[in-house]
Amino acid sequence: MHLQEIAQVRQVTGDRKRRWFTSDTMDLIVWMDAQGDIEGFQLCYDKGRTEKALHWTRDRGLSHMLVDDGEGNGALSYKASPMLRGGAPRDIKKTGMLFEHAAQARPRNIKEFVLSKMEDDAASAGDPSRSHCII
Repeated sequence: MHLQEIAQVRQVTGDRKRRWFTSDTMDLIVWMDAQGDIEGFQLCYDKGRTEKALHWTRDRGLSHMLVDDGEGNGALSYKASPMLRGGAPRDIKKTGMLFEHAAQARPRNIKEFVLSKMEDDAASAGDPSRSHCII
């Protein structure tokens, strides 16, 4: 399933511009500065299963997170807000290939930017089987 852009994303006055792309299996939210340069993104994938997120910002780099959906929190009898937490398995090669396929018709600059950050992360992990695996 290919990512489709949500046309009327709520923008917060004074905050960076957001663009949101979604499919049945992943979401990509991109934050851009006034010049249109990417300042951050969050790629959520494996929706409907054990959802994970790649979160990148200029000052922190790329983080791999699990999405805690707020369900089944023991004593709580109500749904809590979803939260990101550490400990997500890292499979940049597979995630990159899935994203590249899903983002075929998306703006080239956004697609290439996200893929480049994933490739940088794979290369910095020191595992030659994961570097230069996408794009």
